[in-house]
This record gives sequence, structure tokens and C-alpha cells, in this order.
Amino acid sequence: MRVLELGDGALPTMDRVAVRLAAGAEWICPRSTANEIFAVVEGAGLSRIGDRQVQWERGDMLVVPGWNAQVHRADADAVLLRISDRPLMRAMGWFRT
Repeated sequence: MRVLELGDGALPTMDRVAVRLAAGAEWICPRSTANEIFAVVEGAGLSRIGDRQVQWERGDMLVVPGWNAQVHRADADAVLLRISDRPLMRAMGWFRT
């Protein structure tokens, strides 16, 4: 797994991170109070978000509300773009893991 933080954006309350997952790789994300949106740039896979499983492929979007457990597994080499409100949660003193 490779993670690339995309630097300062137009909105200081949101972050953007690109994640590359090789086929068969699994990314276990710690639960947090941040809300996250994932855009699938390429590849395909399966995510467990809370008690649901979601199949995804290029062009799909996934939403992970705060405090949900999440695990993402790539069935084929994949790139996910994650956008979250982590900076806002930190600034307000509400970010927890």
C-alpha cells in the first residue's frame, strides 16, 4: 500500500489522500470521528464499512460516516482518492480514534 497526501487544498477543512493498493492488498483503517468519501480512480475491490460489504470498481464512490470500522481490499491493482473532514474535526477538537 502506498499513500500520497496531496497537500494543501482550496478548502482548509478537508484533506485529500491518494492510496494505491496492489491486487490482494488490504487496508485496515482505524475508526475515527472523521467522515470520509472514497472515489475509485482505478481497479476493483471490496470494502467492509460498518456491518456492510460493498463491491467497487473504477468510477464508484464510497462513503464512510464517522466512527464506522472500515477495511478495503483490492481484487485488482487499485487507486482510491480519499477526501475527509479530518482537518475540521481536529480544528474543532472533535477528532478521536
